[in-house]
Amino acid sequence: MLALLFLMIFGEMYPMHPLSLPVDMAFARHSTLQPNAWREDAVIVTITRDGSLYLLNTRVTPADVPPQLRDLMGSREDKTVYVRADARVKYADVKVALDAIRNANLTNIAFLTDRPYPLSTP
Repeated sequence: MLALLFLMIFGEMYPMHPLSLPVDMAFARHSTLQPNAWREDAVIVTITRDGSLYLLNTRVTPADVPPQLRDLMGSREDKTVYVRADARVKYADVKVALDAIRNANLTNIAFLTDRPYPLSTP
């Protein structure tokens, strides 16, 4: 019980990996690898199944995205924003997120997808 209490109290203090939010991404056969998305300093916008918007694992509103993205992208060389959208999210929620990213005057947007598992051949 003490261990569970410790995890509940101090669990939020540890940094999370940028890709740790639970999102079932869409599958794409001919996607290109995005190795920069795995970097610790990658800017990732996540859209969960219920339409919630996260910027670097912090829940934000669409109105908060443009100023925060401008601050994050200020002096970076790589001005790519990676979008992780759940495969079951409504298109309207994705459009709201894209509009928020574009309002920050950013045009390099990459959608992250999963690759389908290879079919086994006998």
